[in-house]
Amino acid sequence: MEKRVTMVDGIKVTINGEISEYNKKLYNERLAMILFDELGSEACEELLNLLKKEDEKK
Repeated sequence: MEKRVTMVDGIKVTINGEISEYNKKLYNERLAMILFDELGSEACEELLNLLKKEDEKK
């Protein structure tokens, strides 16, 4: 079983095993809601545009 340890905002996080696509999707949805609440819709739109540009470069 794979074990990964990382630091998130000063908190040690340990992940045992694989991260499922479902859990990645849930994490991304939660992150999107937090960013929307913190930054507002205009800033989120700018962020999405920047991410799309980065994806196009790859």
